[in-house]
Amino acid sequence: MATRKTKSKPTKKAPKKPAAKRSAKKSAKSAKSAKSAKSAKSAKSAKSAKSAKSAKKGAAKPTAKQPKATATAAATKATKVTKPTAPVAAGPRWSEFPPVLSSLAEWVSQLGGIDFEMYESFNSQYKPSDWTRNPATDDELFTFAIDGSGGQVAIWRNDPNASPENLPVVFLGSEGEVHPLATSLPLFMHMLANGLGPLELVFGGSEPAPNEEMIAWVQATYPQAAFKDPKAIWSDAKQALSGFEQHLASQSKT
Repeated sequence: MATRKTKSKPTKKAPKKPAAKRSAKKSAKSAKSAKSAKSAKSAKSAKSAKSAKSAKKGAAKPTAKQPKATATAAATKATKVTKPTAPVAAGPRWSEFPPVLSSLAEWVSQLGGIDFEMYESFNSQYKPSDWTRNPATDDELFTFAIDGSGGQVAIWRNDPNASPENLPVVFLGSEGEVHPLATSLPLFMHMLANGLGPLELVFGGSEPAPNEEMIAWVQATYPQAAFKDPKAIWSDAKQALSGFEQHLASQSKT
């Protein structure tokens, strides 16, 4: 009987699936690592950007406010230093009379019993600086009349923007007397029309003789003015301009 040879079974090759599985696992791990690295990098970048933004925001805040505060403080300091303590005249010196003073000169020439003579223009004979020995006085005091003793009558430009009619009238006596006469030119003209010049008002004298025609002219020229008794006008001026004598003394160099 013939012997039947038994064929040996061939050795099976190792399946490739586990290798593919390992490869896939390795790829997944690599992808996960890459993803983690990318996430970490993104998180780090975001954190850095956030930190930079916060730093920039924090730094910008004081920078924006500091110059403003400094400028404000500087402006406040400058205002305190440059603020004037006394009236300061501005603009050119007056020379020509306004029309109303030229008309007043014509009326004064007709008055009797008043020691008062008009100039032809401001500061044309004696100037305020002749009284104070300080040329700066001629920038704010403008003489327009004189009495027989040499005393000067002037408009005080204590408001650089006001017209002559709205400024006070003052008296600089020949013996050093200083007197406010009226708070405005119309009120002073009313005093003259009622027979009172500076000498008669300050030192007294004969009974004043009002000129009714001149009174009517003054009232028609300034219908809005609040005219009153000449002595009351003088009293109001002394009260309203009580600092004038001290102001003038501060300018005097005699």
